[in-house]
Amino acid sequence: MKKFVFLLLISIQICAFADTFYVLGETSITNLYEKVKNSLSECEGVEVKKEIRGVVVSVELENPEANYHRITPELEKKLTCVEYFLAKIKNPVIIEVHTDKVPEGIKGKNWEFSSVIAGNVGDVFLKHEPVIPSERIYLVGYGEFMPAINTSNNGGNYSNRIDIIIRSSIDGE
Repeated sequence: MKKFVFLLLISIQICAFADTFYVLGETSITNLYEKVKNSLSECEGVEVKKEIRGVVVSVELENPEANYHRITPELEKKLTCVEYFLAKIKNPVIIEVHTDKVPEGIKGKNWEFSSVIAGNVGDVFLKHEPVIPSERIYLVGYGEFMPAINTSNNGGNYSNRIDIIIRSSIDGE
């Protein structure tokens, strides 16, 4: 009887916290990937790939220093194209900024430098029309701590970039 009561208590605890787990199914990521790829096919300078953490929309950050104080018009154009798609879906979005070094004349650590740029990217998504609700966007500056995977395609070079990760929900939205 004690064993049964113990198992029942464990079952109740699992059920009570079931809504706090975040599940990513391969099917939901695949469906989301196809939606994103088709929708962003017209966006210039935007790459879409499928990863375990969700669908990643990458935009090359050609001149990080120029985007430190304010996003440049060229980058803003690319981000606005992505923004129109993000406003149509309900998925959470993580904006990651990756930079290889802090340019001369800017004080601080690399992750701080990339965090400022992440904030500037977030401003584009939160202040333009269509506005994306702030509770769906998470911003992070990684600096040099998550370099692009070195492959023969990128010559093993570091890539200054913005990764916009669209997380897949449990129901595949």
